[in-house]
Amino acid sequence: MSVGSNINHNNKKIKSLARKQALRRYDKNTKLTKHDRELLDKIPELQEIPDYEQLGQLAFFKKYFERISKGLISTVFREIPMIYKQFRREQLNLNTKGWDKEILEELVKKDSNKRIHVNEQALLIYFINGLANRVAKTFKRKYEELNHPFINGYRNHSKPFIGVDEATDFHLIDLLAIYSMGDSEISSVTYSGDVMQRMTKEGINSWDDLIQVLPKAETRNLKVSYRQSSTLIELAKVIYRKSTGLNADYTSFIDKDDSEPKPLIFLSKDNLSKIEWIANRIHEIFKAYGDSIPSIAIFLPKESQLEDFADSLGKTDTLADVGIQVKACRKGEVLGDINTIIIFSIEVIKGLEFEAVFFHNMDELLYQDLEKELFLKYLYVGLSRATFYLGLTLTNNLDGDLSFLNNMLNYNGNW
Repeated sequence: MSVGSNINHNNKKIKSLARKQALRRYDKNTKLTKHDRELLDKIPELQEIPDYEQLGQLAFFKKYFERISKGLISTVFREIPMIYKQFRREQLNLNTKGWDKEILEELVKKDSNKRIHVNEQALLIYFINGLANRVAKTFKRKYEELNHPFINGYRNHSKPFIGVDEATDFHLIDLLAIYSMGDSEISSVTYSGDVMQRMTKEGINSWDDLIQVLPKAETRNLKVSYRQSSTLIELAKVIYRKSTGLNADYTSFIDKDDSEPKPLIFLSKDNLSKIEWIANRIHEIFKAYGDSIPSIAIFLPKESQLEDFADSLGKTDTLADVGIQVKACRKGEVLGDINTIIIFSIEVIKGLEFEAVFFHNMDELLYQDLEKELFLKYLYVGLSRATFYLGLTLTNNLDGDLSFLNNMLNYNGNW
């Protein structure tokens, strides 16, 4: 270090110490380090300077009030990441319940409290957009002049009308983050979905969960199904009541008819026998529709099973002899044309509609540590994809909490 730079370095230390000495007269929280005290002993003149009173007042203002005078960007929006990270560190030190301790420790300790975890982003989006919205409403002219990534993000992406389908699959904080994207002048946010069709562990269990945090929200129930037979609607209502403890108040637009096909179930430990049973039921539908087939889908427990199952079903004489083809649709891609049966994994079936639906090896889901409640929801979602025909194959009998289904399904029958 050169002589000049060494002098400048020492001058900065002396100025810093002078400010601390002055600030201590107004702020008892100001502490001197060991190095500061050693420097004071060497320069006793620093302890008594005539201008300390004015210097102390300026230092106090700078410490506590200067940022406030710099405007919204400096005092609010730039501070959010830092304040949140401080809050996060405090939560770890206090061992506050409700946090994922393992992730919190990794963020604060291993990652030096620098990174925002993906699971925290929705919370911060909701908070930041809420601030931007209030600024836009309260200080409209100032808001239009502000330039900051948080403000610009809200300004560029907020919408007057927002619609979310299958909203029950989203975590509550995700729904709030979406809600925060509403425009500051006109904001209409509509969530639609059926809590019984929630196919994720993180989704909401009741619309009341959302109303608790959005008290001005209004709910409307759809009470008529326009695409399912009364027979399938009745089965759906039984599953709904078993899963939620509530009565579903929807009905079918289609009048009840005794000739409606009943839901069927085939029980066997032999997989080839189950495939042959499905082929025979498809052939029945084929004949009922005048040697053609309507839309028919088969749902499997796993994506990895699609090709092998499609190959086995397509090779059955029952289907091959009449030119019915079978196509595996990976990741929910809808493929195939006339006289083609399409195969999906059960995770991707939401939003699809068919005349006939088959679940193959449905009880295999229970062996995957799937909660019985979620099992019922998979069944509920699957049967809601069907208009008239529903068929299931199982390896073992349904028992325990699922035994109620035995009275609703025709075992080893036909249409």
